[in-house]
Amino acid sequence: MQVEECFIKIEKHNVLKRVFKPNYNTPRYAVVLIHGIGDHTGQYYDWIQSFIQSGAVFYTFDLPGHGCSDGTRGHIGSIEDIEKIIDHLIANVEPSMPILLYGHSMGAVLALRYIHDRNPKLTGLILTSPWIGLLNPPGKIPLVCGRIARSLFPSMTVKTGIRRFQLYPNTNNSNFSETDSLAHGKISLDTFFQVWDSLHLIEDVPKMEVQTAFVYSKNDLITDVSATEKFAMSMGDKATIISVENEVHNIHLGEHRIETARKINDWINQILKHYDS
Repeated sequence: MQVEECFIKIEKHNVLKRVFKPNYNTPRYAVVLIHGIGDHTGQYYDWIQSFIQSGAVFYTFDLPGHGCSDGTRGHIGSIEDIEKIIDHLIANVEPSMPILLYGHSMGAVLALRYIHDRNPKLTGLILTSPWIGLLNPPGKIPLVCGRIARSLFPSMTVKTGIRRFQLYPNTNNSNFSETDSLAHGKISLDTFFQVWDSLHLIEDVPKMEVQTAFVYSKNDLITDVSATEKFAMSMGDKATIISVENEVHNIHLGEHRIETARKINDWINQILKHYDS
């Protein structure tokens, strides 16, 4: 697998872009990946390798405020800026190549919002552990206070409250930085409310004609699995559910990631057959 890295300037952001390519074979399809809050693309190397072997090329980036990209940790800037980054990545794909958009956790909401706002031509959509609902959402009073604080200090960050054992297998409740200096447990007020408010907008997405794989752990301790299942059901035969038992939120790092990747690859092969025909 070859990895190409460079920084791109989108609006006021210096964003790390990574492209993962096969060493020898010509790729059959492209995947544009959007990672989650506190995450970065460096955590996906082994996971991406599973798809490169089946003919993928991955276009990825570290969100502003994440990984190697600049910005206040946990503050992604505006969703419009994120959509311009995704536009840039999609524009780099060969015109005749099938494109799958892939979002993880918060990145799943950003992917759905992108479809709502841009209505791009996609072959498929992959949503892993999507933040369609939270297991422990904030109450009305914290939301009201948060909106007031956001109007005054939009880039102010707060702790997400997410614990390492909810994200990674075989870990205790240690700090994020103890095993990954680029990971963090922060989110800005503006980022949170942009994502939170997007949940109402993406209700229109099921009306769009895109094959979607919903991939999640039945034991996810962060997202509300029932909300994910309800959203998937609203898409009818366009939705495929791939659920995993006894797995962490970050399924790309989980103990069952090899089997999970195989199931996603099987789904991709099915939709590519339809595309080729």
